Parts: sequence; C-alpha cells; structure tokens
Amino acid sequence: MAIEKITSERSYEEIFNEIFQEKFPAFKEEEYKIACEIRDKIKENIRTNYYNFKLSPKYQEWKDNQPNAGKVPLDLTRHYLDSINVVATETGYTVQIDDVMHQDIPGKGQNTMHMRELGQLLEYGDPDRTHPNGSPNPMPAFPHWRPVIYEYQENHGLIKDRFNNLISEIHELTIQKMNESVKRTTKL
Repeated sequence: MAIEKITSERSYEEIFNEIFQEKFPAFKEEEYKIACEIRDKIKENIRTNYYNFKLSPKYQEWKDNQPNAGKVPLDLTRHYLDSINVVATETGYTVQIDDVMHQDIPGKGQNTMHMRELGQLLEYGDPDRTHPNGSPNPMPAFPHWRPVIYEYQENHGLIKDRFNNLISEIHELTIQKMNESVKRTTKL
C-alpha cells in the first residue's frame, strides 16, 4: 500500500502573513475611508443643521448681529467645524477635534476654551453653567457626534463585512499559493 505525503515549502501562517502584509495597505485605506465618512457626516450635519437645533432667542439675536457668522446654530466662526479631523493613531484612524485653543470672537472678549472643551460642551451641554456676571446661563446639549457614531455602530455589520471580505480574499490567496508549492512524495 502506497502512502502519499503532501508537504508545502512554507506554512499556511507564513504565507497568510506575507499576503496580509501585502494587502494591509488596502485595509488601512478602507479604515481611513470610513473615518473620513464619519468626519464628513458630522461636518455636513453641522453645516445643514440636520438635527434642527434652535438657539435661545438672546443668543440667536447676538449671533445674527455678528459679521460673517454662520447661519446654523453650531457654526459661528467655522473654527469648530475646521477643527474636526481624521488623525492616524497607532492602531488605525480616529475622528477627533484638534487640541487647539478656540480663536477669539470679536465682541465676546478673550476666549480661553480649547476646541475639545467646546466640542464636549456643545455635545453634552451644561445645565449648571453660569454667566461671568454670576447669573444662570445653562447650555443645552446639541448632540451631533453621538447620532453619527451610533449610526455607524448600527451599520457595524457593513464594516465587519468589509474586513471579513479582505480576510477571505487573503485566505483564498494563501490556499492558492500553498497548492502551487505542494510537494508530493509517495512511499511504498
């Protein structure tokens, strides 16, 4: 009785890792595209006032009297909008607010708030906020990040499918390369 032994010059793991490294830039590119989609959706929702935010009458009146002020609630000077960017991290990409100081607004005095603080204030509001003169000045929440992030989490299957398709492609290529390098030996 003859026994056929099938061997490959390289292991599945070696070949898979090699192909993954070749394909990894495509995965990183896909991840970057998703981060850009999220950033663009957040910015578009701000520019179009997608959530129909309303300002207090007093603040709206002040804003209406500002030269070059944006017409939608979260767009006064474009500084906040311009600070929302995609940033590379050790593990991929993220959408974040630049860690810079908010630029001064004429007629509002010296502004010492970081853009990230502004983003958090706009997103979550501050019911206990007070005016510099000590009077109550609560700030309502204007959630504009959470709905977009939630939408992408709900569509996580789409992102997961993209990754799984890439892994499946790498697996198929690995099997193909292994078959090309198979050595068959027969023992009698």
